[in-house]
Amino acid sequence: FQTHFSYKNIPKGGRAKYIYAVRNPKDCLTSYFHHHRNFKIYNFGNGEFDFFYELFMKGEVDYGDYFDHVNSWLDGMRKGKE
Repeated sequence: FQTHFSYKNIPKGGRAKYIYAVRNPKDCLTSYFHHHRNFKIYNFGNGEFDFFYELFMKGEVDYGDYFDHVNSWLDGMRKGKE
């Protein structure tokens, strides 16, 4: 099961094991920018990278702030809490 959920939103319990893959934020930003330009649903076909960078850094993109997401998993794994 593959997801973009933050740690607090992931189902927990039982004998489930999780693998959390983290991308370099620059790679994530670049990939996400091209993703938005390629999908008509976002209406960002002619969008500029500098503008998207600002949205990304403010967490104003789908799934929210990249750094909050990574930190949610790091904190959750450290604490071992649900």
